[in-house]
Amino acid sequence: MKKIIFLFLILYSASFSQVKERSVSMHNDDTIIDSSAVYYETMIGKVDTRDSNCFSEIERAKKDFSNGNMTYYDYKGYGSRTRNIDFFQNEIEKLKIKYELVLVGCMSGTIVTHSFIPRDNCYRSCMDKLVNDKFGKDFFKKLDNKSDSLYVIENIRKGYVFNFSECDDNVIRYKKSLGKKYNQQFKDIDKELDSLITYPKDFKYKNEKYYSWSTCSFVINEDGSISKLKLETTFQNKYNYRFQKYFEDKIKNFVLSSNWVPAISHGIVVKSEWDVNFRYK
Repeated sequence: MKKIIFLFLILYSASFSQVKERSVSMHNDDTIIDSSAVYYETMIGKVDTRDSNCFSEIERAKKDFSNGNMTYYDYKGYGSRTRNIDFFQNEIEKLKIKYELVLVGCMSGTIVTHSFIPRDNCYRSCMDKLVNDKFGKDFFKKLDNKSDSLYVIENIRKGYVFNFSECDDNVIRYKKSLGKKYNQQFKDIDKELDSLITYPKDFKYKNEKYYSWSTCSFVINEDGSISKLKLETTFQNKYNYRFQKYFEDKIKNFVLSSNWVPAISHGIVVKSEWDVNFRYK
């Protein structure tokens, strides 16, 4: 009887040692919070052995991939560039790959209905890895760049005017400011306009909460020429509207006589919108 008890204690001690060792190992892994869980290492990382749905999704993705049924998931969040999606999708589908746009939010969609937290989107994660491993790390990034170039070229052909947000950042538009910091061009424009405009003697200077202003909107063409020029003026003191034509003519002449640099979108020269703003004293 003593031998039986002794043998039982040895087995119990060994079992406890294994659990404790597993618990310590998992405690040191930041991705694991349930010390009683057992994880399998898969191609998408560690998966809880209780997460049968995730294992099923991984196997389904592998089977689809091996049968040539590939899917490229294009993840887009708030503020992502989406203008070239149609061109990108077309390039993807040329490779016999299904394209699917995935809108990414800031919150996880996981609803916990188990004693453990199941892993999200195992099929997508597995398919992502399989497809990216097949084509290489930078392949789809280069394809995205190509698609954006195709978008720009197609819209140039249509005579499209690109807005400010569609153009490459920090491209100086006012030629006299070339070689300076981007924001310096606005100061240079203000200074030039101030030197050209003489205020009429009976002009009513600012005595209100808000400034009076004029905005000249125009298109800078690919060759630097100007078209579609429009002017809008707001005076806080209605009396000053009698000088509107005088001021607008000065601003218009400045725009037409100045040299402008065409915008660039994805490295390609394009037509673009631009504004000159003048704030009255």
